[in-house]
Amino acid sequence: MTIEQHRDYDHELQRLEETKTYIQFVLHESEHNEDAFRADIKEAYQRLNSLDSSEGYIALLTSAKFLDMTQQSLRQLQQVQQRPYFCRIDVRPEHTETIQPLYIGKASLFRPDTQEPVIVDWRSPIANVYYEGRIGEISYETTTGTERGELYRKRQYTIDKGQLQDFRDIDITTRDELLQESLGGSADSRLKDIVSTIQEEQNRVIRAEMYRPMIVQGAAGSGKTTIALHRIAYLIYTYGDKFNPDQFMILAPHQLFLKYIADVLPELGVDAVRQTTYIDFVSEGLGKKLNLADPNERLFRFLNGDEDTEQLKFVSLYKGSVAYKQQIDDYLEALTVRMLPQKDFKLGKHMLYAVADLRKFFREDYVRLPIYKRVEKIKKILADRLKVKKKQMLQEIVDHYDHEIDQAFARYKVPEQRRTQVVKLMDAKENLLKKVEALSKTLVKEYMTQFPKQDLIAHYREFLQGLPDESLQYLQTYTTALLDKKQMELEDTPALLYLQHKLFGLKEEFKIRNLVIDEAQDYSVFQLVTLKEVLGTEMFTILGDLSQGIHSYRGVQSWEEVLREVFPSGNCNYLVLEQSYRTTVEIMELANRVIVHSNTPGLVLAKPVVRHGEQPTQEVFTEEQALIAQVLADVLELKGQGLGSMAVIGKTMAECQRIKERFDALATHLSIQVLDEKEDYAGNDVVIVPSYVVKGLEFDAVFIVNLEEQYTADDLDVKLLYVAMTRPLHRLFVYSMAGQTGLLDVI
Repeated sequence: MTIEQHRDYDHELQRLEETKTYIQFVLHESEHNEDAFRADIKEAYQRLNSLDSSEGYIALLTSAKFLDMTQQSLRQLQQVQQRPYFCRIDVRPEHTETIQPLYIGKASLFRPDTQEPVIVDWRSPIANVYYEGRIGEISYETTTGTERGELYRKRQYTIDKGQLQDFRDIDITTRDELLQESLGGSADSRLKDIVSTIQEEQNRVIRAEMYRPMIVQGAAGSGKTTIALHRIAYLIYTYGDKFNPDQFMILAPHQLFLKYIADVLPELGVDAVRQTTYIDFVSEGLGKKLNLADPNERLFRFLNGDEDTEQLKFVSLYKGSVAYKQQIDDYLEALTVRMLPQKDFKLGKHMLYAVADLRKFFREDYVRLPIYKRVEKIKKILADRLKVKKKQMLQEIVDHYDHEIDQAFARYKVPEQRRTQVVKLMDAKENLLKKVEALSKTLVKEYMTQFPKQDLIAHYREFLQGLPDESLQYLQTYTTALLDKKQMELEDTPALLYLQHKLFGLKEEFKIRNLVIDEAQDYSVFQLVTLKEVLGTEMFTILGDLSQGIHSYRGVQSWEEVLREVFPSGNCNYLVLEQSYRTTVEIMELANRVIVHSNTPGLVLAKPVVRHGEQPTQEVFTEEQALIAQVLADVLELKGQGLGSMAVIGKTMAECQRIKERFDALATHLSIQVLDEKEDYAGNDVVIVPSYVVKGLEFDAVFIVNLEEQYTADDLDVKLLYVAMTRPLHRLFVYSMAGQTGLLDVI
């Protein structure tokens, strides 16, 4: 049966046209409202300059708020007018006989006269019924409590460019079919929203309680990144009266990843959320651009099996540990003791502040301030007290000598004696006044010399030099040598950011109250503790996959450690996403056969959605030209089949450059680009990507190519191969030169 033959077709077509017409009407009215609000703001500014400023200020704030609401609503409606909703639920609330059809989309729209919902926002409490409810009795949570009722229908729509193309009533079976149809589409160079296909386990993460931190261990392809972005949109919608979007921040692994996710939040009607990388965040906090050694350089050394591999692994692991933080805390405590005031603050013989009082200021009253801000506070206190005391002393000197002069006039009858004594007293008064003024000018400065100031790097050097344990000698020598070259490593950044926070305060004041960290398995516990400390919040959403922990030598070893050390109160919510939605059963089974060779603690294998495809192609070549020619032939064939994005994954950047040279030698007409962490891959027929950069990305088809490098049974290699194998949506090819099969022979 075609859609036109469905008994509800005319009704659904009419409903869509009415909705589109009403949106156009609202957009037109909104534009007029915006003009009116701008006029109100102009008038409010004029009134603000009048004598009655309070009334003008209130009018200004009110008009500005309405203008912002109008602009936001306008943008949302403009975005959805060609696809105003994606589903419908028919619900009968408890204690009523009326069945209400509710159309759910990415915006809210009500008729102002009746408050009848035209479109219900997907983030609203009632919309949760679509994602988790079953036909029959339902309940859902609202801000006022639990609502109950009965669900009669779930219907999903396919609307494209304003045209109704299909609709169907869904149950569990039909929902699986819709999901598979969605997953059967093509990957893009930009991540898309998934509001119409959010799964129940994903929905629980998105709508989880805001005021508890959350860790999500999600399998490759479980939608961690997408879920995180939808969670932000949900929280801003639900708690918009308590938080502004600019109080949310996303920390992404690199710029390529940020470009990949850039469109999702605007599509969901959310603007102003801060999106940055961890390195850029640290740079802002320190107030300077970091001269970081290539964060992947250490990875290369491990892959090459350099002689100092084990020592470097220890350095990376230790610098990210709670033990390293504790040693920094010990250094800061010793520094605090060393920085305590050592003497009374006096002006001549006059006591202005006893040393005990100044120590109390430093140790107790201002303990929440960074150390050098405490010093600045002490300086201000001294200056303020000196200013008051100096004025008082000067007046006392004047009063004293004026009295003595009056006495001299009365005591001495002989004019010459009187004149001599008065001049003497006046000179003494002038000299004493000058002395007090002179002492006062330098008194605070001289007192503050007992607080010598060093910059951040000098303190870090001093800390390193004071490490007591002989086992840390290599760490000390290695790091000091880097600092001598005015360099540092990613592993040093939590220590530096923590020291900056404790010593000086951050250069940039971050008003972030909710933090989302993606690819969190690559963060150390010290990094997470430092972020919590400097931001002053524990409202974290942490997403990662230990199976993809290619930087496990410096990253999280287990989520249990994070729960214990970062969130010791026990308030943190821990969720596991096992379902993988990205790739086919056949590809995921091969990837799982790889990851079981890793040392991942508590390994949980991904469970693919039942979407079948072709078996991954594995082939060994004796000639490089033949291998590259096969890749090109496959790319052309796949493009002919309608597949779009193609990636060739080499183990390292050097391997990727070799692959690019071989492609160039064949003079192909395809556009081919080698990507690093800063590049964008839109507009290319094929991209060539190192295995350690490709995390979080996805493509229609992936070619894992091994020309001169292979994946061994080493834990790092196993995880790199697993990451590469879990990138394709539809097709996977593994092409190796003879002698470069390595781990592939085992699986």
